[in-house]
Amino acid sequence: MITFGRYEQDGNYSNGKEPIEWIVIFIGSDNSILVVSRYGLDCKPYNTYKASVTWATCSLRQWLNNDFYNSAFNADEKKRMYNINSKNYNNSKYGTYGGAETKDMVVLLSEGRASNYFSSDASRLCYPTKYARQRGVEVYDTGFCWCWLSTPGDASDSAAHIDRYGRVNLIGNAVNHTNVAVRPAIWIDRKTGEQTTAGQPSPAAPKPTTTAGQPTPATPKPQVKEPGDFTSAKPGDIIKFGRYKGEPIEWYVFKNNWCNWKDPNNPGLELISVKALDVKRFDLGAGSEWGKSEIMKWLNDGFYNEAFTDAEKNRLYIHTTTLEDKIEFKYRVSLAPSSQLGKEREVRPDIIDCSPNEYVRSHFTNLINNDGTVDWWMKYNPYTENKNWTVNTAGSYESASGSLMRTVRPLIAISKKGNYSNVRPGDIIYFGTYKGEAIEWYVFKNSALNWSGDSGLEMISVKALDVKRFDAASGTEWEKSEIMKWLNDSFVNEAFTETERQLLRTIYTEFEDKTRVEFRISLPWSSQLEKEKQLKPDIMQCSPNAYVRSQYGNTIYVSEDGMVDWWIKWNPYSENKSWTVSAGGYKSASSNELRAVRPWIAITRK
Repeated sequence: MITFGRYEQDGNYSNGKEPIEWIVIFIGSDNSILVVSRYGLDCKPYNTYKASVTWATCSLRQWLNNDFYNSAFNADEKKRMYNINSKNYNNSKYGTYGGAETKDMVVLLSEGRASNYFSSDASRLCYPTKYARQRGVEVYDTGFCWCWLSTPGDASDSAAHIDRYGRVNLIGNAVNHTNVAVRPAIWIDRKTGEQTTAGQPSPAAPKPTTTAGQPTPATPKPQVKEPGDFTSAKPGDIIKFGRYKGEPIEWYVFKNNWCNWKDPNNPGLELISVKALDVKRFDLGAGSEWGKSEIMKWLNDGFYNEAFTDAEKNRLYIHTTTLEDKIEFKYRVSLAPSSQLGKEREVRPDIIDCSPNEYVRSHFTNLINNDGTVDWWMKYNPYTENKNWTVNTAGSYESASGSLMRTVRPLIAISKKGNYSNVRPGDIIYFGTYKGEAIEWYVFKNSALNWSGDSGLEMISVKALDVKRFDAASGTEWEKSEIMKWLNDSFVNEAFTETERQLLRTIYTEFEDKTRVEFRISLPWSSQLEKEKQLKPDIMQCSPNAYVRSQYGNTIYVSEDGMVDWWIKWNPYSENKSWTVSAGGYKSASSNELRAVRPWIAITRK
């Protein structure tokens, strides 16, 4: 985060303009940085009247590069800003014409940059300033608003936007829509010594010290387990399971011997989220018990359906509770009761301390305590008649009105091992970990057969995971290449546990001389991608993972729109043996050039 320029934000003209905070989303190799305003700064239509326009011809571009530019930046700041040439690409889903190239001092983010320069939907959310709200920005119940992108929408008289959930909306809004926020982006020269880590949020407030003035002793950092197989997870470990608001959910393991009534011989894991995931009221009615509360219904409907895939839902154990009127009901997602937390605090005293996820941090700053923690709802406190209780910053239990907004920290129980029996083509699943990140895979097929006749899943990584050359020698076949050897040695051993490696299907190629080469990790080939493009047109577009972005983001490997060129196995329509996917098409390349790697695998379902 950096501060640069000034603009009216608090709606109080008498105290002057406020400094503009910017989020660094890309660091160039020439000491340049691309930044986007932290907040929606104003409210303007994309164009003053409804017409067929592009970014090059719209009125918003003229306003940003004249009125806003001259109002927000002084002469010294203008000297640090770049006048940037931009290619304005067509809408990737609807093909709407993007317009002529432009040269601007101030821009809006394009579809490509908005999709690829943020780590999640939550990090992309736009919160308007008080001034922007006064100017007409529509604020939704989430606290967030829409903001314009430069890319056209599904028609020439509409423009794409980021919606209130942080998603890139390519249908867009009519260009003369008057309640959408403006979130400018600029390229500036980085000052010597300026801290500009791309994509990092503001640091959390320091933790409190003890009364003696000494820092509270740090609790040993729990071990983070790979997603998928949790048979070795122990109490105190942290695992990843599900996604919410675009972020993987981390869970703290309470127990690894939790039993459900359906299968008492198959103990599972009892988990509580490490961070607060959202903000909700317990119930509008005073004294509502958990089983009839709004928060219980939301956790087991809205949250449950957003956070977990079908395969993950199958792993959630069912809880049963009998209400005061003797009615029994069942649910899968719960909150922790005080009695359970009391036992856990004996093992891990800081389990009560809870910080917010990025979504809560960016949308509900008023609920964050001075020490960076948040108060969060419990299920109940059995030692009192009051039915609505929270855990506060001091680690104490505190009664609260059920109508108050407090953070939510779900509790679940899951089976230690899962399967992918319900996974469908087009789903995205976790499998393996590389360079400290859980690997996401896009499912091509859910009927891939091996020679024994068992069906499995055929998958390609969602993001580029590393950068390698195909081979030092020109014209080397895939089966004899360096990249095949690396994928099936270093990569397979680093990315997958022994249990996960057992799920990988073995593939083989037989040469004309009847010799056979077997491998478990491959690259996709062009004919395979062409079939998949019919279902998912953007399958050819690939953004880098955090490792590739940090190691190669200042070079040619990450393009202006955030995409990378990546190796394919072969193109059967050409004699050339080294091919990449570039800008959505196929491009021959010298095999000793460095390009991104997007592995392809097939695994068994169970």
